[in-house]
Amino acid sequence: MKTLLLLLLCLTLFYIPDSGGSGVALPFNLTFLCWLGLVVMVLAWRHNKGGAERQPLLLAGGLLLLLPWLLQARGNPGVWVLLAALLLWLALLRLPFTPRHRRAALLAVFVLALGQAGTGLLQAFCPHLAARLYEFDWLRNQGRPYGIFQQVNLLASFLATGAGCGFLLLLTERRARGITAVLITAGLGVLAFVLALNQSRAGAVGAVAVIAALCAVAGRGKAFRAGAALAVMALSAGAGWYITQHVTVLVNGEPFLMARDYAGSTQERRHILHITWQMIMLHPWAGWGYGTFEYAFSRWLLAHPGYTFRVPVTHPHNELLYAWFQGGITALAGMLVLFAGWVRMLIRALKTRRATLAYALLIVPLLAHLNLEYPFYQSFIHFGLFLLLLRLGV
Repeated sequence: MKTLLLLLLCLTLFYIPDSGGSGVALPFNLTFLCWLGLVVMVLAWRHNKGGAERQPLLLAGGLLLLLPWLLQARGNPGVWVLLAALLLWLALLRLPFTPRHRRAALLAVFVLALGQAGTGLLQAFCPHLAARLYEFDWLRNQGRPYGIFQQVNLLASFLATGAGCGFLLLLTERRARGITAVLITAGLGVLAFVLALNQSRAGAVGAVAVIAALCAVAGRGKAFRAGAALAVMALSAGAGWYITQHVTVLVNGEPFLMARDYAGSTQERRHILHITWQMIMLHPWAGWGYGTFEYAFSRWLLAHPGYTFRVPVTHPHNELLYAWFQGGITALAGMLVLFAGWVRMLIRALKTRRATLAYALLIVPLLAHLNLEYPFYQSFIHFGLFLLLLRLGV
């Protein structure tokens, strides 16, 4: 497994040129699918006994979400991705995860996040080298790094999730002042620094939420290491914020600031959510149909002048509304049942195995991203990470 994890680290650092898009149109998604296939075959060969208790609510929610898509499966690749995710989830439930396996998974995610943080530093401070290695356009992105994911919020939620995994690793480390704890704390500082350079609100919300939740659940009696890590992360984030606001980077011989303006983005998203809600109320039961959002939204804009957007709107930036818009009340019920299944996991862990509760909270940054963006359509790595962390919480 160490060889496979090293292979994944190399794959996430190696950029393959492409012409944009989402899903299988992006090479890093295809390489991740190939890697995932290898992992499933190896695990299926090594482990065929054990596993975790069934999660009927999560399975029922996934099937409800899948049902409207199955009725329109022809010409709609999304249904097969969701079906594959359900099958992967069932396969993960059959695999035994010991405490040692759980820590190994946390370490793997933490190291992968650090690898992307290194790529982000290169993109932020070495524009010419990043342009050659990653086709990174510093001016177009205003210096905000996106790692291998080609979208800033995807990198931010990945780093926030990695920070959560690293923080839990630190809290469960036996020696509070050993070299391992020092290295983890330093790594957390690097992740916080790159998150500040990234300037993603979705990533910041996810990181703060997961760290606060882990402090409340697993930080009891570990004030020194938690406090030291929080201080390092706060100082690193502050340094990153200062650089974005006051330090210029030379691009083509001219100095540029990295600071971004949030006002335009906030107003656009409010308008998108408002319009999406109005359209949902027109067809709340049956929905508008899967794969119709972009077309239906653009037709609505033509019929209701007064709204302008910089780019075509392909998603309402909220996964719950997106599912309701397309699949109607059935898809909405699926999303709510999935959330109820996760809450049930938290409650059961709180009553029985408090240590498992911390693992179940690690998906918080990805949940925050789902309510503000659409990460799983753009990055299968995020989708796989979500399923893995969900399995660790069972």
